[in-house]
Amino acid sequence: MIISFYSIDEELNKVSFKSDAKKVNNSIIFEDKSVKDTIINLEIYDDKIIIDRSGFINTYFEFRLNEFFNTKYKSEEGLEFEFKIFCNLLEIKQNRIDIEYDMILDENIKFHHKLWIILR
Repeated sequence: MIISFYSIDEELNKVSFKSDAKKVNNSIIFEDKSVKDTIINLEIYDDKIIIDRSGFINTYFEFRLNEFFNTKYKSEEGLEFEFKIFCNLLEIKQNRIDIEYDMILDENIKFHHKLWIILR
């Protein structure tokens, strides 16, 4: 399976990559090619998506439509902070996932992100 991952924020900062993936139970596991030594574990459910990054960068996102989720960012370089996300759009199709969310830091929206994940 090939994963195509796309991300863009309102400042037009973009991340995109393709990665080989393997399916293990309800997880799809693939290399995050946007940062070194990091793996993404993607879990797909009827009403939510979980994106768990581990390695050089560690984050855990749970996306449920119109819900907040508390999370944190941690890198091996020592950068660590907590923030919230609010999921504005969640569309789960057979071979595509569309997500839009706000990143909230200190009770202020810092960024609005759009993610597309295509499974082939």
